[in-house]
Amino acid sequence: MLDFLVLGPVEAWSGGQPVALGRRHQRRLLALLLLEAPRPIPTERLLDLVWDDDQPSSARAVLHTHISRLRSVLRPHGVGLLSRADGYLVDVDPSHVDAHRFVTMASRARQLTEAAPRAAALAEALALWRGPLMSDAADDRLRRRVGGAIEELRLTTMESLNAARLADGQHDRVAVDLVELVDRHPTRERFVGLLMTALYRAGRQIDALASYDQARARLRADFGVDPGPELAQLHLRVLQNDPTLAVAPRKPTPAHHLPRDLPDFVGRRAAVDQLTAAASRVLAIDGMPGVGKTALAVRAAHLVADRYPDAQLYLDLHGHSERAPVEPATALDALLRQLGVPGEQIPEGLPARVARWRRELAGRRVLLLLDNAATSAQVDPLLPGADGCLTLITSRHRLVGLDGAAPLSLDVLTEAEAADLQLRIVGDRISADPEGAAEVARLCAHLALAIRLAAARLAHRPAWTVQDLVARLRSARPAPAELTAEGRSLPAAFALSYDHVTEPERRMFRLLGLHPGMRFDLHAAAALADLDLDEAAGVVDGLVDAHMLHEPAVGQYQLHDLMRAYARSLLQTQETPDQRRAAIHRLLDSYLHTAVVAGAPQEVTPVDYDLGPAPRYAMAPGDGRQWFAAERANLVASIRLAEELALDEQAWKLTRALWRHVYETGHTDDLLTTHLIALRCTLRSRDRRGEAVTRNFLASGYNQLGQLVEAEDHLRAVLAYNVDTGDRYREANTQYLLAGVVHWLGRYPEAIDLLHRSNKLRGELGDEAGTGFGYTMLGEICTTLGRLDEGLDWNQRGLDILRRLGQPYPMAIAHAHLGATLLTMDRLDEAEQHLHRSIELKRSVGALIGESGVLNNLAVLDRLRGRHDSASELHLRALTAAQDGGERIHECVIRNSYAVTLRLAGDVEAARSQHRQALAMAVEMRIPVEEGRALIGLAGTDPGTAEQREQGVRILSRLGVPIAPDG
Repeated sequence: MLDFLVLGPVEAWSGGQPVALGRRHQRRLLALLLLEAPRPIPTERLLDLVWDDDQPSSARAVLHTHISRLRSVLRPHGVGLLSRADGYLVDVDPSHVDAHRFVTMASRARQLTEAAPRAAALAEALALWRGPLMSDAADDRLRRRVGGAIEELRLTTMESLNAARLADGQHDRVAVDLVELVDRHPTRERFVGLLMTALYRAGRQIDALASYDQARARLRADFGVDPGPELAQLHLRVLQNDPTLAVAPRKPTPAHHLPRDLPDFVGRRAAVDQLTAAASRVLAIDGMPGVGKTALAVRAAHLVADRYPDAQLYLDLHGHSERAPVEPATALDALLRQLGVPGEQIPEGLPARVARWRRELAGRRVLLLLDNAATSAQVDPLLPGADGCLTLITSRHRLVGLDGAAPLSLDVLTEAEAADLQLRIVGDRISADPEGAAEVARLCAHLALAIRLAAARLAHRPAWTVQDLVARLRSARPAPAELTAEGRSLPAAFALSYDHVTEPERRMFRLLGLHPGMRFDLHAAAALADLDLDEAAGVVDGLVDAHMLHEPAVGQYQLHDLMRAYARSLLQTQETPDQRRAAIHRLLDSYLHTAVVAGAPQEVTPVDYDLGPAPRYAMAPGDGRQWFAAERANLVASIRLAEELALDEQAWKLTRALWRHVYETGHTDDLLTTHLIALRCTLRSRDRRGEAVTRNFLASGYNQLGQLVEAEDHLRAVLAYNVDTGDRYREANTQYLLAGVVHWLGRYPEAIDLLHRSNKLRGELGDEAGTGFGYTMLGEICTTLGRLDEGLDWNQRGLDILRRLGQPYPMAIAHAHLGATLLTMDRLDEAEQHLHRSIELKRSVGALIGESGVLNNLAVLDRLRGRHDSASELHLRALTAAQDGGERIHECVIRNSYAVTLRLAGDVEAARSQHRQALAMAVEMRIPVEEGRALIGLAGTDPGTAEQREQGVRILSRLGVPIAPDG
């Protein structure tokens, strides 16, 4: 009996092998019948649904053709497609259709009374969903027509699952899972209530309240109503710190990132035993391309995964692919994110990331699979320092420089293993012709990848014999040199697949070799081939069916490294340079249009360069943040490719479109890399406007890292350009940004002058938001200079403007500055209100940059109230936030402030240490106000250092900054 899958791509399986179901409309027809099985569907309704109100004149005849073809597919497996007086039905046991199994499993799961088993059973039911209903055979409109009931059941099952996990104490996991669900389903109040409860139990009361505020604002804006009484009551309970909402803490949820294990993995018993029984903490597998290193490592990882319950992580290091090998710092960024560390908490630089990585792994049992490594130097910083961890590594080279690693060199498959692999993929035809199977293995050089491709071709050709496959392998075209190793070659199997797909599929395959990333979606494929999305979908489906393209996740496609090399070898002879360049131009243009649309809701200053009409294959993502997160690596790779091909305008425009995402999510490495590429491109093409835009946003990266001189140099160049071109709006904005840099460099009069000039221009242009920002920075500077009444006035005026405009992030900045001024004036209760409101607003939009400074001011507030212990805890939270977010200026400020609290609490030695670190940072970054405060603070920890105090006083006096009473 066949097993049918419709909760995702439409598939059928028999004995562990896929059954080809034909093209899109044919799969859609089968899926519709399966959803109703065993009830019939009237013919008229089938015609309506299959063509979705757009029937061709020949629809009825085509429907009969589809029915006939499906019968020929289903009949050999004992499944009937029967006609009835008014329609058709599939005669199948509903338990063999995943949609019907889901309904049954969800119902049974909800009957369980214990939280943990109920959560496990509900999760098992939801695991049947591999994507949207009929994801490769239906559009959203058709899904709404036929899948409304089962989609509603899916959502209520998700609600029940998260409720069960909450009851089981898994509030941290629920908080993570529900953020996306609430964003996608903002009107489902139960999701919001569960998220609020999870956040509250995780100690994040402010975030819980912010979730309610967001839901209420959305409901009012979209429907003119407030949340229902149940959610309103929960909001009140969170406000009142209702103790009945709290539960005991639970260990972090394990992270599971291993690739899927191959169901037809064969042999390698000795190697598997060696890997699973080894005492070493690091195991390195080496072997030639296509020999099966990754498959072996993944199989071994799955076999021992239960020994490492805290996390199982996977990362492709691209050591031998068209992409440059992943740098260790970039790899650690990805691994830390897999562990659940937010991007804004990942520090800059390799040493800091290594330290954070090993700190995260301390005391945890973690399995790490590093695939496709280039060198020992690439891998060494990624190795866990903890004894309880296991690292599996694959590489084409022996990593002899990796101390302590146990090596395993993998050879090709034995004759028996090669025969077994073919038997599992093809079936009885292999056992009927063992000599032919042996010849297939020989022609494929006994390489696992080549055998798998050849056998898959045979499996999808029922009329072929093994000898037919042998004949085609013998006549295959010569192997490109880059796909030949140690006398063995892969392309005989590659060419066999290539020669037996259609010409549009061959062209698509070649052009996909141009994509600079490792994964891509249908829109990227359509852009490369210059096809409509529907056309591209059919072509891509054909390549997936031919096993020339892999679909590791729904809607995401990938070429194996060797397949990519084969595609690129074909490009050289079958596509002209102009054709290749045009394809890449279309891809970059599609990415650019999509990135601008995706980023528009988050932009404070809109992207305003001319894009021209959107190409037909560009997409309009519903969730811009999610799209950027999925495509960031592709966008960075595309910018590199644009530089390589001298597509300079696309390089800088795409860099600008990507900026806000990498800035807000803490991908400072990518920010600097892309903007330095863009700057080189604009200088090469003498594009002054592109150069100015690029320098403007490059300065933000340098400012983040405390490289203030570099930031100032770039902003000076931008300001000169804006003045030359008469762009008064950008002139005002650059003056504001430059003031933010020079005030940290201690040039306060210059900063104030820049802000007054900026505000004057902005007032003339009607830029209220810019004026509000300028007022708050004036308030910050006046507070630093001790002009508190003036600072209070500027800050209040800035907050009034930004509050009226109603943008959360600008309001958060204004509240933070006003709170700092009120704190300095000893108006502690008012300061506390504004500081807490700033944090609430920042977290409501996911913008954690700058939160460390607010936490530090809350610590100072506790210190002024004599609460030294709680103040120290807040200082440490602030310091951690600054370090994790790469905010070096804030880190310096916090260390000086923390040192004062430590000294007042009696820990003089710890205070001295903090001041020394702050002094070193201040001197390096050229921040004189913090240098002076550190020197005065050091003198306060050691009465014998009067010279340091005098030096610090001189610095602050020169700046016009008053000495704090506790300094």
